[in-house]
Amino acid sequence: MAELISQAGALAQKGRSDIAAVYFAAAAQQDGLSDAQKFAARSNAALLGEKVAESTWGTTAMAFVGDPRHQAVCDAIVAASKGGKRVLILGSVAGLYAVAASEAGASRVLCLEANGLAQSAASSVVRARELDNVQVDSGGPPPSVGDAQGPQFDVLVVAERCWGSSLTRAGLEEVVAAFPSLAQGGVVIPSSVSILAQAVESVKLRDSNFLDVQKFEQESGLNYSAYNSQAQRSRLACHLATRGCYRELCAPAEVLTFDLQGLAGARGGLGSDTTFEGLARLGPMGEGRLDGVVTWTEVRLASGSQPLDWPPGGSCSLGTCWVYCHFPASVRVGGAAVAPNATLQVGFRLEHGGVWLTEPRAPGDTLGLSAYHTSMLQSDAVRTRAYRLGIERAVEQLRQRGGPDAQVRVMDIGAGTGFLSACAARAGAGEVLAVERTPGVAALAASVLKSNGLLRDEAADGSAGSGGSVAVCNCKSTELAGRAGEAPRPDLIVSEIFGTDPLSESVLPVLQRASEDFAPTGGGALAMLPCRCRLWGALARAPAAWMAMSADASNCGVEYGEVLAPFESGTLLVDLRHEFSCVELCTAPAVLAIHSLAPPIATKGENLAELPLLAEPRALHEFLPGVPSPEAEKGRRCNQELQEGVQGDLCLVLWFDADCTLEPNDDPETRISTAPTVERGGTHWTQFAQMLRWEDIGEGVEAAVAEGKGDIRIKTTWRVDRTQFSIEVADSPGRGRTEAEH
Repeated sequence: MAELISQAGALAQKGRSDIAAVYFAAAAQQDGLSDAQKFAARSNAALLGEKVAESTWGTTAMAFVGDPRHQAVCDAIVAASKGGKRVLILGSVAGLYAVAASEAGASRVLCLEANGLAQSAASSVVRARELDNVQVDSGGPPPSVGDAQGPQFDVLVVAERCWGSSLTRAGLEEVVAAFPSLAQGGVVIPSSVSILAQAVESVKLRDSNFLDVQKFEQESGLNYSAYNSQAQRSRLACHLATRGCYRELCAPAEVLTFDLQGLAGARGGLGSDTTFEGLARLGPMGEGRLDGVVTWTEVRLASGSQPLDWPPGGSCSLGTCWVYCHFPASVRVGGAAVAPNATLQVGFRLEHGGVWLTEPRAPGDTLGLSAYHTSMLQSDAVRTRAYRLGIERAVEQLRQRGGPDAQVRVMDIGAGTGFLSACAARAGAGEVLAVERTPGVAALAASVLKSNGLLRDEAADGSAGSGGSVAVCNCKSTELAGRAGEAPRPDLIVSEIFGTDPLSESVLPVLQRASEDFAPTGGGALAMLPCRCRLWGALARAPAAWMAMSADASNCGVEYGEVLAPFESGTLLVDLRHEFSCVELCTAPAVLAIHSLAPPIATKGENLAELPLLAEPRALHEFLPGVPSPEAEKGRRCNQELQEGVQGDLCLVLWFDADCTLEPNDDPETRISTAPTVERGGTHWTQFAQMLRWEDIGEGVEAAVAEGKGDIRIKTTWRVDRTQFSIEVADSPGRGRTEAEH
């Protein structure tokens, strides 16, 4: 057991999240582990599995496998596999395609899956269904070319290599390498794959790629003129799941098509004459602002069949698959006005990293920034004000404690673009160390700080020179303690390493390690800001859309049971203020957990909260003042979904707040809150929901909720960066009592 966990940890450190998740999941099922150890193993499996699913499929495992378009692929596989055909599948879709081929009558099915976690899931499904004619193997080259037995397969299924935004030149080369294993006249599914492009107007894309510098400078008081010139991106992977996210400026146009069936029939390869570039003319345009050009894939399962595609706004309620948005130079300054009936010629090239824009040419990505940084600065008035005021007051408090000549030293962990460091320097800190592990982001922070006159110059010998008080260190905070002279002990550590789920970015272990590494030599506690984080939540009815994103893929005809559990934590990011303000609450919101972010910092603990049930469920926008009512159509649809059979499904809706002070207090000016009552633009975080499994819900809870009588007890348990919940009926009526261990 210990060996399994040790191996899992070592694999995770080497970047093999897929295999590590399998090991953690196996360890969680072993006897002899304590409940805490099993909790940690399950949580690590889910955490790593989610990362694998997102990087492999661009969405959650449940949503990917449950995508109804897989059924169309399965229908094509069934038709082609009848009569004892031999089937080779590249990519497992957790065993779904192999099951379809086997149960249609295939004599042999070989499924090649390079991802360790997906391979484990597929193997489990095959074993559970006792499919003796199916072999699931690790990825790699297909069966050897020129085998004495000749070609070994009649059907080649490569749909997962073409799914959504996953088409790459490397994937295409893998597909072509399998052609010699296909018998003459063999079938390739899909028969062709195309890349389509469309010009769009989208405030979401604009805000993700272009910072409104003037607005942010007014909020922060800092010069951020260097940001847009350096934080360039020529492409952004994103979800545009609903029509409300964008507006079409023209009809889609085909850029490139690869005839896979034709290449297989001709035994063709990807030679020097293969075209990986294509041009398309977009237009005529409608009037609007050109914010980007979106690309996606379209496949035909057989020649002449109706296409399956993954366009923006057409990804069904599950929101599966990414699209790429490309930013020509003309739209890098926040959108370019386009005249009616105008046209735009665009060119794209398929490379090993996917589809890239070649015309109009765009500067390369200079720093490798994600959209996260831009959207965070763009939509963070509450965060900006709370941190600025909190840091100013904290530096002054520490200066007063140390005497008239005291120099306050500040360390900024996860400095990003340097905003918190700049606040500390402006507040009068004598020394500030901005610690940022991403090289490009650290370089941008240095530019921003320099343009504000806050960056410390270095002398020729590398020692501190003149200039500002901030030094930028490109490393992890955990690496600093061993660097002699580079990290003087700080008086104050500031940080902002919260995810929408506040623990998801490992804020607790990072700050605990820092508090130990940089504890004051003379005793006393190290000052930390924020000093506290609280998790808020309420029991609610889950809308149908949430259930579809978290339930197993029942519509695909395969019962997965617990097979996909390592992929899925059941945590969903949701917008309770706008998209789901109609969600029905069964209790009032209450504090479910309190995390101290100042020493002593506990990376594990639990909290019990007793909440009285509401007599009748109430819509969130009716219960919380300040949450806008949903649009009439959206509210009607949400209520209709609730009436159509999901009344028994419960979840928790969650958000957090944090005190940007040295001691917990209730000052709204220095408190960050991600509650749905916060106006848009207040924070870049939304809210999140935790779907509750049957084992999380105690006996009698459903009946109590239906009657609207009594109290429920929510137990919140956290370990490092994961949180788990369980609910039971309270023994006696309570008054919203909470007990926190922290």
